[in-house]
Amino acid sequence: MKGKWLLILLVFIVILSGCTFPGGGGGAQTVSGNGIVITKFSPDFSEIRSGEPIMLTLSVQNVGGAVANNIVAQIFGGVSSGTGWVFDADTPPTKALTPSSLRPADPVNNLPGESLDYVWRVTSPAGLKVKTSYDAGIRVYYIYNTSAIATVRFYTNSYLKSLPQTQYQSLLKSAGVISQASSAGPISISFSTGARPLVIYGAPGETYALQITFNNVGSGNAIDPTSTPWPNSEYRNLYYITYTLKTNGLILNCPKQDGTQTGDTTSFSDKILLAGGKLKTVFCTIKSPGSAVINSQDYTINVEASYGYFVESKATINVLPVTQ
Repeated sequence: MKGKWLLILLVFIVILSGCTFPGGGGGAQTVSGNGIVITKFSPDFSEIRSGEPIMLTLSVQNVGGAVANNIVAQIFGGVSSGTGWVFDADTPPTKALTPSSLRPADPVNNLPGESLDYVWRVTSPAGLKVKTSYDAGIRVYYIYNTSAIATVRFYTNSYLKSLPQTQYQSLLKSAGVISQASSAGPISISFSTGARPLVIYGAPGETYALQITFNNVGSGNAIDPTSTPWPNSEYRNLYYITYTLKTNGLILNCPKQDGTQTGDTTSFSDKILLAGGKLKTVFCTIKSPGSAVINSQDYTINVEASYGYFVESKATINVLPVTQ
């Protein structure tokens, strides 16, 4: 029954990502993808006169593999509060969008991810004497998650030694990550067990390496999903993601962001910082399952990452003086 549910979970993640990746020998494989993308951000006119109103239209779509929640759009740059531009009261520069969540694509029924549009009404600065160009920037914030699963295979040395040499060599190469999958999103997750095969020799205290890599493959930046008020894009909140790891009995010991270790465990949670906003590899130690393995045994490692994320776009508006 446990194996049946594992298969269902793996198929679900494969549907989200569209791919599975063999990891023979522990080679890390990744899937790239985005969550929310800005498909349009533009004014209804590229050129207006000083003091005239204009509309800015935003269109976004969820093209990733998870539901996007808490979507907030924020106008910044030359067209923003305090720059002489006046926003209508019901379309402020920072706006929580409705609906506040967008579902992902449904490949089974051939349905695209949900999209939404929003329009700002804003009036250009009055009394300009010369033609002035303004850059209107837009940031779209949302909360997302990436789910990943890896299967690692152990062999006992006594079992491998009992096999013909060609079969021994073939199975030895598969002692490590034999499959992995990650749902599509701006943060991808991959697994590797390094160069040493997962072969149990029976020595006391036998351990193995496991690397879990979180990679920003999107076009924006991660932001701490627990920051308040949401979104809080102060520098101290940038590049943080939280994740939870669970195994089906495999014991790990992993470093945490605060410099401590998890200790021997089959599950834990942590908040980590992506270096330069791009990458973080967590170097864990696997404790040998020892006598629990008869000939060979597969174990699963599940990682669920939760994070805020934002993407940007810009448009230019030329404002002419009234007398021109």
